[in-house]
Amino acid sequence: MKKEPQKKSPSYVDESQAEYSYDCLDCSASLLLNECYPKEARKSGGLLFRCFKCYIKHRNYLQNIDEKNQKVRDEQAEALKKKVKEKAAATTSKKSAAATGKSAAATSKKATSKKATTSKKTTTSKKATTSKKVAAKRTRASNKVAAKRTRSTTASPAKPSSSTSTTGFEYAHALWDKILCEYTGFDGTYPAEIYSRTKGSYNVYFLQDHTFETNVPESKLKLPPPGAKWGELRRRGLLGQTFEADGSTYDIVSLGKGDKKHHYLCRDSEGKEIYKTVGSVQNICGEFGWSLGGD
Repeated sequence: MKKEPQKKSPSYVDESQAEYSYDCLDCSASLLLNECYPKEARKSGGLLFRCFKCYIKHRNYLQNIDEKNQKVRDEQAEALKKKVKEKAAATTSKKSAAATGKSAAATSKKATSKKATTSKKTTTSKKATTSKKVAAKRTRASNKVAAKRTRSTTASPAKPSSSTSTTGFEYAHALWDKILCEYTGFDGTYPAEIYSRTKGSYNVYFLQDHTFETNVPESKLKLPPPGAKWGELRRRGLLGQTFEADGSTYDIVSLGKGDKKHHYLCRDSEGKEIYKTVGSVQNICGEFGWSLGGD
């Protein structure tokens, strides 16, 4: 497999020290120093090491926990936004109710004023009536001037604002795109698939050994070589297809969820359902010829 570390003692360890035996923290396998992981801990002289297989399992376990914690944080942020919106809506509703109350009071005041004016008309003298007619004439003239000003104002509507705002992040790669990606602790790049994106970075699933890394920057990704068959295949594109493996024939039923998100749910000819890793199924259906690990 491409990711197999070289069986060679590091330059900072003498040959006698390289022959010391260490126990894997999880499976208790006996290890030489250059078989111990993480590699960074070899220099410290510590005794808590894992074999490569247990190290990958432990790292995937920690990354799964990190993903779940991130999901909780995102949900809490969304709940806070919703609460702020509801509070703003309540404030707007109160202001609207207050404005309605003021309008009702103003209408009542006008009705009262009109009633008083009517009563006054029946008791005033001819002189008062003449004076009121003059006042009404002046009012009509004033209203005509105001109406003319209003028409002048509405004839030239305000220009709309041309400013725009943008939110979110821009991504060069889409979800489920196949890419070549660097793998922490190893040289080179390896076939992988983008299964989610967050805050400008990518979460990547490695097809050849069923491992993954989160928060990968775009600088660590590049496009597959032109004409690479594995680069054209998409997860959902295999749903409903049939393949043969381990002496049985399987139908690809659906994509896995949760802890099985990097698996296909498959059903054999006898109706028995089993989960198969995305990398192994795509390797068989696409005839890529990979030597896989971590199934």
